[in-house]
Amino acid sequence: MVGPQHSEYAGSFVSVASSKEKGAGSAGTLEGKVTLVIDDVLADISASGDTIDVVIVPRTGDIKINLPLRIQNEDFC
Repeated sequence: MVGPQHSEYAGSFVSVASSKEKGAGSAGTLEGKVTLVIDDVLADISASGDTIDVVIVPRTGDIKINLPLRIQNEDFC
């Protein structure tokens, strides 16, 4: 059975421009691209090739992820 004992934390920090800065869209929305490579984490928990859930948790409540995530193997990035 899957449970918390099978979880792994991988942290990353990305600084993005404020939507209040000059040149931001009128709706206060910024779009950007972030690449998170988790191959080492998958290997650490012996999950390579398995189906997994990836949860992205912003550090502030003001961030919304509006686009679908694309997950691909590191070899193809």
